[in-house]
Amino acid sequence: TDLKAFEKVYASFLLIGVIFFFSALVSQATSWNFYTYILERHGFRAMADFRYGILRVSVTTIPIIVGFIATLALLAVEYYRAKRICGFLPAMMYRGMFLATALFTYSRGAWLAMAAGGVTYFFFTKAPRALRPVGVALVLLIGFPVGASYVMQTDLNRIDEFGSFEYRRELLKAAWVQVQQKPLFGDPYYLQSGNFDHLYQGQGIIDVVNYYLQITLEHGLVGLALYLTAFASVIIGLLRLGAATRRPENRDLELQRGVILGAFASYMAMIATVSGVSLVPVFGVVLLAIGAAVLAAARKAQVAPPAAKETGLAGATPS
Repeated sequence: TDLKAFEKVYASFLLIGVIFFFSALVSQATSWNFYTYILERHGFRAMADFRYGILRVSVTTIPIIVGFIATLALLAVEYYRAKRICGFLPAMMYRGMFLATALFTYSRGAWLAMAAGGVTYFFFTKAPRALRPVGVALVLLIGFPVGASYVMQTDLNRIDEFGSFEYRRELLKAAWVQVQQKPLFGDPYYLQSGNFDHLYQGQGIIDVVNYYLQITLEHGLVGLALYLTAFASVIIGLLRLGAATRRPENRDLELQRGVILGAFASYMAMIATVSGVSLVPVFGVVLLAIGAAVLAAARKAQVAPPAAKETGLAGATPS
């Protein structure tokens, strides 16, 4: 597979992002999500969720997925802008559209996912290459532990009037008790254990707003390890293309790798704030497929002598 073929994938990100922008714009202008009418026609209750007078648009899915789609589209814009395929003014217009789409969701998980995707893309395409391994190590060894410690110890009600941050912290505490009881293979009936009874919400449900926790509680640490291994294998493979991306003639590969790594970072940040509902699990599979395909195409170019001469991908090592 030629790496250039994946530009059609990024173009599809951009196209879907534009569709979602106009759908979100109509939803916001009418204060009406698309499925509300259909649900009410069939006798189901549909609650319009507003924050500070802003409708949390869901288009035809859920708000956080809308923000994730906008992130993928924004990554595509940055890719085409870096290749000078997209001009300055169109790029600024698209950026404004997709940032507005994420804003309209009023989903802090979506905002976090967009920030994670954007920072990762620019880090792996703009930051000095010699600093990239150090930066990754600092995030993994210091950034995550410090962030987790802050979340578990600070008074979250001071910064979140909706109580969702505090709810997530209580969910983590309850999940830790449950994992200690069923560590390896979990328990699909964990919600009936009694450990989560204090987390019932007004809708009469316990919302496990963390896909990592959901997998761990249902399938144990073994299940979580298997799930994360799939992502780790692709991400590590992409990182090991570092030496190839140092060559000027392989700038396209560096940009494509940045897009995929940005998409992975966005997705993995997103699922820390939402359960496995709607299209959340499906997008994980899709990203794994795209990432593995890009990695396979890059490796094929390294092995095949003609392709190696054309693209200069031989001898990839970590960056």
